[in-house]
Amino acid sequence: MSFLISAPIVFLAGTALGSFLNVVILRYPRSPAGGRSRCPNCHKTLSAWELIPILSYIFLRARCRKCQNSISVQYPIIELVMGISALVLFIPLPAESSLYFLPILNISIIALLLILFMIDLRTFILPDLFILFLIATSAIKAILVNTALTFSLAGIAVGAGFLCFLWLISRGRLGIGDIKLMVPLGILFGPGGSGVLLMSAFIIGGLVSLGLLLTHRATMKTAVPFGPFLTGIAVLLILIPALQQTIINIIL
Repeated sequence: MSFLISAPIVFLAGTALGSFLNVVILRYPRSPAGGRSRCPNCHKTLSAWELIPILSYIFLRARCRKCQNSISVQYPIIELVMGISALVLFIPLPAESSLYFLPILNISIIALLLILFMIDLRTFILPDLFILFLIATSAIKAILVNTALTFSLAGIAVGAGFLCFLWLISRGRLGIGDIKLMVPLGILFGPGGSGVLLMSAFIIGGLVSLGLLLTHRATMKTAVPFGPFLTGIAVLLILIPALQQTIINIIL
């Protein structure tokens, strides 16, 4: 199959998965299988053409067709990220490749990371259910690519261990969910990658917090979730493996 044919198919499949992720995120903690999609404001049942990934948002001009309430930009962003992720992970592989299990696992991991990203951003909660799914998927990937057990355990020790230390000295001000999240991320990235992930998250988180303070959108007492920084950077490291060394070069 030529690139001109396969690329749009892969991208559309990715955006469709992103559309489902939006349902999971916005219906949490309810079941995503809770009936047809509706406008959260007027509760109008959405038609098929109003649910086309990305395009519906553009055609509707980011507003509900009935009540004109604004549609969250989360919808097209998650769909676009999943579409791009699918292209990056699948298109480089030849059609007859036997390595499709790896991008399938990676796209599953990215999907779970995005779910955790948005739920934590919205509710300040990192649900155990999705972290458990992420641990299982990460462990399966580690086994299939023959990752050394010591590599994964060291990654957990560096990532979760460091955050656990911060939790202790801060008397619980750091969320337990962030510590749990570093278990699958430690499995995925090992000790060096976990260190890079944490350093990047703290630096970017600090810059974002400073920006919120300077623009008077937050005060010193405003809580800022740490999970979105961890999950967002983790997605980038999966999609762009060379980014880890680039970050190390910048920091050092």
